[in-house]
Amino acid sequence: MNPFLHRLLSVSAGVYRRALGVPSVAGLLTETKEPNSGAPTIPDVETTMETHAAWASLETRSSIGIAMWRLTIESGIPAIGASIVVEGIDGHGVVKFSTVIRRNPKDKSLYIESCKHSGAFSLAKSSGAYLVSNTINLPQWTKFTSAFKADWSTDKAPTAARAVADIVDMLGRLSSEIPRTQSKARVLGGSYSVGLIAAAMLAQPLV
Repeated sequence: MNPFLHRLLSVSAGVYRRALGVPSVAGLLTETKEPNSGAPTIPDVETTMETHAAWASLETRSSIGIAMWRLTIESGIPAIGASIVVEGIDGHGVVKFSTVIRRNPKDKSLYIESCKHSGAFSLAKSSGAYLVSNTINLPQWTKFTSAFKADWSTDKAPTAARAVADIVDMLGRLSSEIPRTQSKARVLGGSYSVGLIAAAMLAQPLV
């Protein structure tokens, strides 16, 4: 394997778990140690993690400086469910774009955190209404997500990549209805089609 590609695909579990707010293995071992026991108890949690990468197009490289996209998918995390980390990396191996997408397995709500373009978006349904909050600069953020969608638009793309592409595309279509400074959840207004888009976002499986 190309050494550069190998280095980019080598995901640091510690960095990834910190991004998701998930304790490290060492932290779990410390927190689950039983009183009067000489050995820690390892939680009975089965998670799966996989990584995919794709070279960016020449247009993406020239417009936003991304040379490669990387997807890290982890499923089976208690209280979080499936999570996807999307990263855009330049030709020197520096992460220029990083976003975490996850879904609450209980109420199916959607949460997106932009790590490089600081902000977060959430969407949930309650009592028949769609509740939304957002602090992401969507016009700036969608420059990267649109390039991601274009570069992964292939039948051979993994399911998670197609799911992310669909979600960010729908969020871009909702951007005119979502103010950037809305940190508290409010009812999503707009036309009937806005409700259809919100419903589709919540129904979109991540993995």
